[in-house]
Formats: sequence, C-alpha cells, structure tokens
Amino acid sequence: AAIEKAIIMSNQTKASCRQLKRRMVVRSQKGALSSVFLLALIFGLLILGSIAVDFVHGFHIRKQLQVAADSGALAGAYMLTAPAPTQFQQKKAMSWAVEMVGRNASDNQPLIADGETVAVDVEINSRPMKYPHTCEVTITRQMPTIFARFVGFPSMPVSAMAVGGAYAGLRTISPNQILPIG
Repeated sequence: AAIEKAIIMSNQTKASCRQLKRRMVVRSQKGALSSVFLLALIFGLLILGSIAVDFVHGFHIRKQLQVAADSGALAGAYMLTAPAPTQFQQKKAMSWAVEMVGRNASDNQPLIADGETVAVDVEINSRPMKYPHTCEVTITRQMPTIFARFVGFPSMPVSAMAVGGAYAGLRTISPNQILPIG
C-alpha cells in the first residue's frame, strides 16, 4: 500500500509539474508581443531623432546662407546708386555680390560657386529713373547629411535669398574717407 501511495504521489507530482510548465510557457509568450513592439518603437524614435538632427543642421546652414546672401545683395546694391546704372556698373554690381558671398562661409567651407555644391545666382534689376535699383542674390547649397544618408538622403538642398535696393545718390561714406577734426 505504501508503494502504491508513492507511485500515485509520483504520478500526481509529474502531472502538477506538467501543468506548471504549461503555465510558464503561456506566461512567457504573453509579453513577447509587447517587447517586440517596444523594440520597434525605440528603433523608430532613433531614426526620427537622427533625421531631426539633420534638419536642425539644415536650419543652421540656412542662417549662414542668409547672412551671405544679405551681404552679397547689399554689396551689389552699392554699385547701383547712379540714376541710370551702366552695363559696366551692373556687371561690377554682380561681381561684387558674388565676391562678397565668397567671403562668407557655411559649415567652415567658403561659399564659392562651383555649380555642384554651391550655386550663387545674382539678378540685377535697374531701369533708368525707376527706383529702387535692386540686386537679388540667391544661394543654394547641397548640405551633406549626417544620419539621413542611411535612409537614402546623402545630401539636402538648402537655399536663401536676399534683395538689396539702392536709390540714386545715396552712397554711404566708406571707411577712412573722413578724418577726425580737432
């Protein structure tokens, strides 16, 4: 009788062990979907965050391009103060605008128009006795991306535009033209 009791208890123990294993298997599968979802969510947020870094960098580059476009437009407008700017003055205005843009830098790289990474477009609008005479400068730069290249965007175009205007006879005094008196 004692042996039969031990065999019955052994069978009951085996059955309870099997039930316990089944419960453990069911428990371990219940949280599997949420952990996979969590991993996918973290991966997606990392991708969005890294692309956001590139966009913020693009805004920084745009600010630098805007400063360069402003200085180029003002330099070009400086040559357009005659009542009827000649072709020479218009060409000089264009060259001054391009030169002034080239004196600026974006991402520690000079903004010299090469047609591939930096494009500078200067448009002069001067009609005789129609004011203001304007110099419009547009700068476009292909900004290399940091993280977006991993999802297929190796570069991103960034551009800025500025217009400088001048009325006849309003040239300012250049440095060193006035000497202090007394």
